[in-house]
Amino acid sequence: MNDRLTELELYRIGFVGTPNKNHIPAVIMKELGGQRMISVLLGLDSPQAVMLNFTFGGKNYPSIWDLYMQLSSTCGIRMTHVRITHMDHFLYIAEMVYIDPCGQEKVMGNVKASDAIAIAIRAKVPIFISTELLEKSKLVLSQQEFEIPLQEQLDKAIESENYELAAKIRDIINAQKQ
Repeated sequence: MNDRLTELELYRIGFVGTPNKNHIPAVIMKELGGQRMISVLLGLDSPQAVMLNFTFGGKNYPSIWDLYMQLSSTCGIRMTHVRITHMDHFLYIAEMVYIDPCGQEKVMGNVKASDAIAIAIRAKVPIFISTELLEKSKLVLSQQEFEIPLQEQLDKAIESENYELAAKIRDIINAQKQ
């Protein structure tokens, strides 16, 4: 990849309004040390796996992202960072960069950025974006758009049975406690 990269940090999880007044769950990533931001939409493609974290008498069943982390560790694979590289029909696409058991850098491409971010948060690795893409994707937020406390967002996500969003919010809350 020849493009320059800019490191991102998690800014907020919230809802992004659309022209038809729907609100879509999103994670807002902010340029580290800067003001530019992007909004990464959160999908609903694996709610059954995430739902298990909130049911069955408080037992902690792993999410699909936790399973990825366990499998990677068992196989001697270590993620080093995530790169958000491009968009495809308003969906950010990323690469997950890791070191294989032989010490070689490998790239897993064409991953939904929301999934790559969820794994990067668990792996505690940096998230980068193509500087050119960040410039094209600048997001300006009003201050009140994302002022809902994380615990309240978690409660609302569980109440509305949006378990994938709830798992991501839970992970952020847990990471902030550490």
